[in-house]
Parts: sequence; C-alpha cells; structure tokens
Amino acid sequence: MKTVAVICEYNPFHLGHAYHFAEIRKAYGEDTAIVAIMGGNFSQRGEPMLFGKNIRAQMAVEAGANLVLELPFPYAASGAEFFASAAVYIAHSIGIIDILSFGSESGDLQELALCASRLSSREFSSALLDKAKEKGSSIGTAALQPLVYQEVYGESCGEMLSSPNNILALSYLKALYKLSSPITPHTVKRLGSYKEDESAPVGFASASYLRHLLTKGDIRAALSYIPTCNHTLLEEALKTGAYVSSFSLYGKLLLGHFRLHPTPRAEYAESGGGLYRHIAKNAAKASSYEEWISASTTKKYPSARIRRAALFSFFEVTPQNLREEPAYTQVLAMDACGQALLRQMRKKSALTVINKPASFKNYSATVAQAASLSHRADSVYALLRDSGGSADCFIRTSPYCK
Repeated sequence: MKTVAVICEYNPFHLGHAYHFAEIRKAYGEDTAIVAIMGGNFSQRGEPMLFGKNIRAQMAVEAGANLVLELPFPYAASGAEFFASAAVYIAHSIGIIDILSFGSESGDLQELALCASRLSSREFSSALLDKAKEKGSSIGTAALQPLVYQEVYGESCGEMLSSPNNILALSYLKALYKLSSPITPHTVKRLGSYKEDESAPVGFASASYLRHLLTKGDIRAALSYIPTCNHTLLEEALKTGAYVSSFSLYGKLLLGHFRLHPTPRAEYAESGGGLYRHIAKNAAKASSYEEWISASTTKKYPSARIRRAALFSFFEVTPQNLREEPAYTQVLAMDACGQALLRQMRKKSALTVINKPASFKNYSATVAQAASLSHRADSVYALLRDSGGSADCFIRTSPYCK
C-alpha cells in the first residue's frame, strides 16, 4: 500500500478535488492511503477561509482522504515558495509519505521537473538577481522570471510561471529537491477554470467560483459542484453561520490596525521596502477593504502580496517566522486507516504531531510558541464567522474521527 500526500486548502472541497483522489487511486491502487496537508483558517490569498479548518477537514475525510494534517499559520497564508516549502517539509518529516501528488495545468511531470530544476539552478538565480538590479525597484522578481528564463535557456516557459497550479507544482518540486527527499512526485492535469466571474462551468468548478456562489446565496448551484457526501455538512455550516460570508469586518479590523499604526513597529513578513507605509497611506484614505486593496496594488506588488502583507502585519508575523521550518503539525480529521497511519507516525516522525490542540503547551517551547501564533490567528478568525466564536473555540475542538 502506498501513502500519498496532497497539499491543499479545500476552500471548499469540490468535485475537482474528488477527481484528484480518484486519479491517485487509479494510479497507485484502491488501497492507497491519502494524507491531506491542509491550510488552516487563512488562505494563500491572505484572506480568511470561507469555512473553518475543522469543517473542511471533515469534508475531505468524508470524500475519501484518510488523514488530514494542518499546515499551520503563517505558512498556510504565505506565498507559493514558503507555502510549498513548509508543506513539503511536513510531508517529508512525518516519515510515512511515499508520493506527493499535486494538480497542474501542465499535467506533464517531465516538463515540470525540467523547469523546476532550471529554476533551482545557480545560473538562473544569478541571472534573475542581475535582471532585478537592472530593472530597479519598479517591478517584482516574480514578474521577471519568465523574461530571465527565456534569456538563459533560449525558450519560453509558456504558462509555467503564469498559471497558479503550475507555479505551486514547481514550488513543490523545488522543495523536494532542496530536501533531497525520497518522496516521488506525481501530477494530475487540472480540469476546469479558476476564474471567479466565469459563467456556470460544465463538470468541474473552481473553489473561487464556488465561494462566489455561496457568498451570494446561490447554494443550490454551488452544491452541484460539491460531492454529495458533503452536502449536509456544508448546508449545516451555512445554516448555523459557521462560515465567513463577508470580508467587511475583516477589512475594518485591518484598516483600523494600519490607521492606528501608520509606521511599522517591527519588520513584518512581505512588508519590506516601504510596502508597509504604502499600505498604511492607502488605509487612511480607503472606506472599504476592496477599495484599499485596489488602491495599494501596483505592477510590483500584486493584490495577493498586498493582502498577505496586511495580514502578516496585523498578526505581527516576521520574516523569520516564515523562514523557520514548521515546528509541528496538528491532526484535524481521520478515518480508521488514518488512525493506523498516526500509529506509524509516532514511530517514524521527526516532527511533532499534535493530536489534541489543547495539549500544545505540553511540548517543547519551540512548538508551544509556534502553536500560539497559529492559535492567535484562529481566535480572530472565530470572530469573523457569522456565528462568531470564543477565542479558544478551535483549541477546544477535537479531531474528527469517521
């Protein structure tokens, strides 16, 4: 039996994710165990997840995952490089993963591996640094990568560095190379569109499109793209207000923070080079979250970078917090097979695995400190849900067992 890791957000879980599970088991056998390493309550977009981590983990297990482990904050809310590095580190360190499977627009592992190898080379890094110096501070290094790739290797990298799932796939591969990990990569070609404003897609719909449907109240349409086994759970979450229907309160919290602190009190992740003051200046003028993000977005600083910088500044996340390897992962959900995997992990894992969230103080000071930062973010997320929640509501929630 093979054990396959999937790095994910499942915001929310949909038919495309179920298709990924099916393709994994088609490739490696029906008895393949799937371990989902899932982001917590804030997303890579630098925004609150629609549904909290425990609900999304339960959805994943009901739909076929055997074990769901948390990719903690702040890694889960970081850009592709830190998001991928931290998640791959967890997969590598728990000692039971044979294969890492990920979606990509390319679907061609050989093509992705070649591109990732080139992007990891000293030759490319040196050329990228030279180009960044040549262009000055008017454009970010991410935007320069396709140009440098063309100049160094004499061929276009096409959509490799412009399509979101390809970018993540390359980041996963680079992280595996950096660790010299024995984990075997596997990719599944991504089907469907990821545009938020698309008309009703046929077959698979993106998570962003489903969030669009759910937040505007079109639940029936959204459910048509979500596995039947998750319908009752999702409907109950919507009925009880256990979700974030609007970013209005979230936006006000962040706007208030920057108005109270127009100059940074420390160096915060993704906020260097004058970006903090740029964001704070626009916070003083904007009347809404959307207006603020739009006004702050530039050619050098895309909107996702602005959102992450604002989030990290609010929670006082430092660059060092992201550079450090994850100190732990936490169990969110499992079935019987997942429980067996946990027993294997207790013998093989080089990483702390927290089974009960409230027990985080029983571990090392490093683990307790890292978990405390994640719990702080969870305590604010609880307020952002329509139903609200106490500061310790996630700490008091035990893993789901199917």
